[in-house]
Amino acid sequence: MENYISRGNSNVIQFNTRVTAISQRADGAGMMVTATKNGMPGVQYHYPHVISTLPLPFLRSTNMASAGLSPMQANALRELNYGPAIKIGMQFKTAWWTLAKDKNGTPLNIVGGQSFTDQMLHTVVYPSFGHVREGETTMLIASYCWTEDASRFGALISNNARFPGENEFLRNLVLRELAAIHNAEEDFLHEQSIDTMAWSWEHDPYTMGV
Repeated sequence: MENYISRGNSNVIQFNTRVTAISQRADGAGMMVTATKNGMPGVQYHYPHVISTLPLPFLRSTNMASAGLSPMQANALRELNYGPAIKIGMQFKTAWWTLAKDKNGTPLNIVGGQSFTDQMLHTVVYPSFGHVREGETTMLIASYCWTEDASRFGALISNNARFPGENEFLRNLVLRELAAIHNAEEDFLHEQSIDTMAWSWEHDPYTMGV
């Protein structure tokens, strides 16, 4: 898509550019987009029309006062709700959910798919790409959740925290719940754990929710 769009103009896609305003041109000849580019505010671009795919909470933070929105369009932007969502990815030494056994000696043998729980993790997503049955994919989405559980997890996620070291409480909480869900030894999962990355879309300045 990038190659197709850029065929006639290599600079048509603007990176490191944050849109701050969308307005109709005073002369009626299309639209004007105002942005901050590489730290320089007030950079303007002129277009015949604008199609916005910005998440609506972020679009509301954009100056649309002169965009010519109808009252119904403005109300729609204000009234549509986005909810909080988080994902917590974990890397392990082995794909224990496929190769290991639970406390009762039963092989877990999980390949792809999801587990659902009424605990805070909400949804666990297992890898379904690569040589998963051989246990060569050792990354796991340990939690994908939204609404209230996501807000509670979000309080522990700064979107800048890499592990181990920065947020042991969150890491320990996730490993404890993974152990309970899979009837596995918690100490075993701690020994298997290598790295964790957590993300909260509610704390993402470019989505403000999802």
